[in-house]
Amino acid sequence: MGGGSSMGGGSTGGGSSTGGGSSTGGGSSSGGGSANGGGSATGGGSSTGGGSATGGGSSTGGGSATGGGSATGGGSATILADEFDSSATMSQWTDLYPQRHTTLDINTSYAGWLTMVPSGTAMNGWYSENEGPLFYRTLTGNFVVETSVTLGTATNRTTTPTVSQCFCQAGFVLRDATSAQFNQRWIMYNMGFQDMAVAREIKTTVPSLNGTSDSLSTLNLNDISGSVNTGRLRVCRIGSLFRFFHRHPPATIWTEETFSSSGSSPTRVFGNGPRPNRADGSALSFDRPDLPAAIQIGLYVGNYVVPMGGVRGEFDYFRVASATTVADCTRDF
Repeated sequence: MGGGSSMGGGSTGGGSSTGGGSSTGGGSSSGGGSANGGGSATGGGSSTGGGSATGGGSSTGGGSATGGGSATGGGSATILADEFDSSATMSQWTDLYPQRHTTLDINTSYAGWLTMVPSGTAMNGWYSENEGPLFYRTLTGNFVVETSVTLGTATNRTTTPTVSQCFCQAGFVLRDATSAQFNQRWIMYNMGFQDMAVAREIKTTVPSLNGTSDSLSTLNLNDISGSVNTGRLRVCRIGSLFRFFHRHPPATIWTEETFSSSGSSPTRVFGNGPRPNRADGSALSFDRPDLPAAIQIGLYVGNYVVPMGGVRGEFDYFRVASATTVADCTRDF
């Protein structure tokens, strides 16, 4: 979500400068552009501080994913999965903000899929102090979570909303349940029509430095070749490190998100949060030691600008597996 009245400029390349102060959905003003939230990071090494990225190897913190009260262990993570072929599983999820969507159903609007249509209001998404819809479960420990998503208009799943600065998007939000005003802690990974193109968004949000101004969001946009409106997304957590992977048709292998400072489609960086230095081609991952072991992981559809025809996101499934090594992030399950 690109939200906020100021995106702090859309720079490409690393750069440690912060963006300007964006306004929140609740009307509070931002804490200005002086945030340095956690120091700069090199593209290859790890860095501390909420939301700053590491490009390197896996972090510590073994253990398998658990969800709710379910058992731990590799195969048992399937207990958390949902193929969305029965509306009866709606009761196994939590709807964080029912007022932020007009449609939310499983195996009803579209057979075998979860469908979400956000309310037709501006800034109905996740950025800084702005919040959007979220349909979630709670997972504990290390995991890989995957979904297949299609983004269309409210009435046509084959047509992508294309409005400048729309940030019409669908994907994952991974959230600390204790997040509150000026103390937002979450990560998101989505796809859709973003600022000016169909792209994937990789975003991290951390609390403000003084606790009395807007939380700090840094978002990275990587264009999707062919502007396709469907794809498979994965988030992999090992310890405090979060990695992101995608597969768009006709691809048959997983590709990790990387930062590009050159070429025809460099990564675009926006937001009011810190912008760590990143090496060209380095992994676009986030080191978040501030996030607890148990976090909300959910599906989200939202927008910044409301496009004519609205926004509709559909999810084919929600699958979870345990992870202990980087190889687990891309294995089949």
